[in-house]
Parts: sequence; C-alpha cells; structure tokens
Amino acid sequence: MSQLASRSKEVVIKARGRATSGAVDVAK
Repeated sequence: MSQLASRSKEVVIKARGRATSGAVDVAK
C-alpha cells in the first residue's frame, strides 16, 4: 500500500514539475 502511495506521489510531483517548467517557458 505504501509503495502505491509513494508511486502516485512521484507521478504527481513529476506532473507538477512539468507544468511548472512549462509555465516558466511561457513566461520567458
């Protein structure tokens, strides 16, 4: 169970990082 939670957390962090970098690219 904890492994699944950590994995979904990893996916959320990756998606958030991707969205953040995309926003930075737009701001440039």
